[in-house]
This record gives sequence, C-alpha cells and structure tokens, in this order.
Amino acid sequence: MVKEIAEKHKEYVVPKTIANYRHREGIKPFHVIPRPLKTETHISDRLWFCDWLKDWTQEDFLHLAPSDEFYVWIVLRPNYRNDRVWAKSIENIEDDERHREMVKNQACIGIFIIFTAKKLHWVLKDKGESWSGQYFRDTILMQHVFPFLKDEENVIDVDDVIFVHDKAPCMRANMTQHLLQDNNINFWGNDTWPGNSLDLNAAEHIGAIIKNEIERASSINLECKYGFRTQICVTSSINSDGIS
Repeated sequence: MVKEIAEKHKEYVVPKTIANYRHREGIKPFHVIPRPLKTETHISDRLWFCDWLKDWTQEDFLHLAPSDEFYVWIVLRPNYRNDRVWAKSIENIEDDERHREMVKNQACIGIFIIFTAKKLHWVLKDKGESWSGQYFRDTILMQHVFPFLKDEENVIDVDDVIFVHDKAPCMRANMTQHLLQDNNINFWGNDTWPGNSLDLNAAEHIGAIIKNEIERASSINLECKYGFRTQICVTSSINSDGIS
C-alpha cells in the first residue's frame, strides 16, 4: 500500500500520509482470521487418511459418530485494545457505537455434541465444573457417549459404530484412549485420525450453526431491550488435559 500511495501522489510517504489516504478512500481496519495450520506434515497426514478411506462406501460412512465440544459466550467480552471507530469527530459517532453494554458474570455454555445417522445427542456442561480430562472421561464418555453408542435405537449397528473426535488433549490422553478400548468402543486413534479440521469432522459444522443461532437470538433480544446490537464470542482454550 505504501508503494501504491507514493506512485499515486508522488510525495514522501509518512504514517500521517497513509492515515489520510485510508481516511479519504474509506478504508476500514479488519482483523485477519488465521487459517488452520497446514504444514507439510498436516498435508501428508490428510492425504494418507484420504487414501486410507478410498475404498469406503457410503454405507461405511453411515457408521461414523462424529463429536465435538465448544464454549459459547452469550455476550461479547469487551476488548478495548482492538476496538476502533474511525470518524471525523466524536460528534459523528453514534452513541451505540461509542459505548458497549457491560454484563456482569455473563453466561457461558459448555456444549458437547455427538450424532449418528439416526440420532443427535448433546450435553450441557454442569455449572461450576471444569471441563478437564477427568470430567471428559467420567461424565461425557462414561455417562453419555458409551450408553449412546451402545443403544440400538441410536446407531445402525452397535458393533460397527466408530466414535470420531478431534485431537483435543482430553481425547489424545492415554487414559482416554485406554478407557475407550476397555469399553469396546471403536474409534479412530492418534495414529489414524489426522485431527481437528472442519472438512473432516462434521460435528464442528453443527457447533458453528448453534453459535450462529445463539448470536442471532441474543442480538435480537438485546436490540429490543437496549436499542443496540451486540454479538457473542466463542472461546475454546485448551489446557494440558482438556478444555478450560
């Protein structure tokens, strides 16, 4: 952009020149969204996985049970460092753009979903519980996933169903892998499943739909109540043995 400005205006380029150019052209700042890391290893893993599945039929894929977990914040957490409103003067900024509603102890929902060709099942994290590896094993797997996969009403064939999960630390942990094996659950292990990817784990698409619907509903409700629109922020930070 600096080179383009210099050629266009034939003048010495300083930060103020760039700022003025942006202002005249109506250029606005946007955050860059990082794409999933795809190193040579990631690419080769996915190519190997696709080759491994090349002989699968449509019926084979119907035995998969994709799953995912995520957090949803009902109200966007303020981030004053990155918030910017560009205007000629403060009088030109509407009041609802200058102020953000502060919500004390905003609700955060932890959700786990799993589905098969026959049924969708979801779990809301217990309030106050830390979504650690132990919680994932004792509550999510033992109390929900295992009974769900072993019920003939939920799967096409109890013996052929395959549990699919991303490579979150709580799933990669040896204790989790051994627990699945001890309970005779078929699953893609660390050596097979290349990991978290929207194009590979369909459950993450369901998570995106849920987040969008909550954002839409909360935005409409807040607009009616306060006269302005807001949105949600979804966070998913991984610790050494789960999600916190």
